[in-house]
Amino acid sequence: MSSNKLKNLVISTVRAFIRFLIVLLELIAFVVVLFALQQVSLGALYVIASTLFVVLTFTVITGRGFPHFRHRGKALLFLFFMTFSVLGAQVTNQQQEERWAILRVSDPDGYLSELSEVDEDRWLAELEELKPEEYREEIKKRESEAKKTAAAASNSIPLKPDGEQAALQVSISASGEIPDPCGNGGVVLNDVVAVSGNHEIRVEPTSSASKVKNRKASRIIGEDVFHRIDGSTTVRRLCAQTDWTKVQIVSPDWLTHVRGWVPSDGLREIEHTASGERVYVEGDFYWNDDTSKFKPQIIAVVNKIASENRNCRKLDPSSVAKSSSKSKAGDPVFFVTCGSLESAFNVWFRPTDAETGQQFRATEPLAKSVAVNSCEAVAKQAAVHPSTVEFSRLWDLAYMPHVSGRARVISSFTAKNALNLELKYRIECLFDGPTLIETNITESIG
Repeated sequence: MSSNKLKNLVISTVRAFIRFLIVLLELIAFVVVLFALQQVSLGALYVIASTLFVVLTFTVITGRGFPHFRHRGKALLFLFFMTFSVLGAQVTNQQQEERWAILRVSDPDGYLSELSEVDEDRWLAELEELKPEEYREEIKKRESEAKKTAAAASNSIPLKPDGEQAALQVSISASGEIPDPCGNGGVVLNDVVAVSGNHEIRVEPTSSASKVKNRKASRIIGEDVFHRIDGSTTVRRLCAQTDWTKVQIVSPDWLTHVRGWVPSDGLREIEHTASGERVYVEGDFYWNDDTSKFKPQIIAVVNKIASENRNCRKLDPSSVAKSSSKSKAGDPVFFVTCGSLESAFNVWFRPTDAETGQQFRATEPLAKSVAVNSCEAVAKQAAVHPSTVEFSRLWDLAYMPHVSGRARVISSFTAKNALNLELKYRIECLFDGPTLIETNITESIG
């Protein structure tokens, strides 16, 4: 081999190696950027990945595109790593949500601690539901800091003659001690209170003012429907005047956007224990022929449930009703709803539980590994040839714990039937604590 050929071979090899290193560094930088996007916002990652998927797929098919990615092989390589990164982000996010769902029930303090480092808004919302007393302290702390910031900012205002500056400083400093003024001689209390009776919400502080319209309900029903508050509602006092108070609904959760004016005498302060837990009183309940016979017992048991069950710190006393399916002659059973929306669940009780020492501690959902193993055992018990069962523990598996203490496992498995044909089945197992209470197995079609 001549020296020129050897020289050209070396140069070509070095150039190929350099190109390889450049592509490798670009890939590393590409993956690092995708990972950083995942940490900041999963939604942003999906948007950018979708755009790149279209561009790179176009390049792979046509060989055209951005100058830097016109090579089909390079575009295909980046497309592969991008797809792998997005799938990995989805799996990681799903695993994190599953872990948080378990941690939320088993270790609320640990769950809130982790959440505070990732999503402050979600942390604050969860803090309000899981630890309302700490939530109130956090809100007070933030309001206090905001007032201090405002007071500090006021110090930078240039001095004015005739004592105007001194008057301004006194006004601001005093706002930390007394409620801020609002409206026609009103004050901003910003506290959460209960409701007595049933009241319409109006747009102005007068009985002749227009009522606040429930637009969604009106659109569905086809006639005007208006917002009201009653004993099942809690509200925040935004501006309290002598006869009228401007409020914002706090619960139920799906009506927190509703604001308006209601009669001041229809609101009452919420009682709390020394530890900050809410005390439910007779005015918080709806009473009917079934429940009014056991008023003292029901009030006592509901407060016991709220105190002992950490997942019932937020419950709806107006939901108390007699269970037609569980009650028997001479043995009435009632229930109260804890939580809201997807986290809602019922707790059943008897009036006699007020004196018998019945405990209402939260039920822990069965751990994922134990629940999956138990569901696989059910599949094998149902199969004609148990040894042929192949239970999916990855792609088709879903584990859904709930604050009620229940956990649902959904998966699939294959097994041979009596004709020695392999078929695929879908299985659902529902656990209440450690107890399997429901199983459903169906043959998969297609």
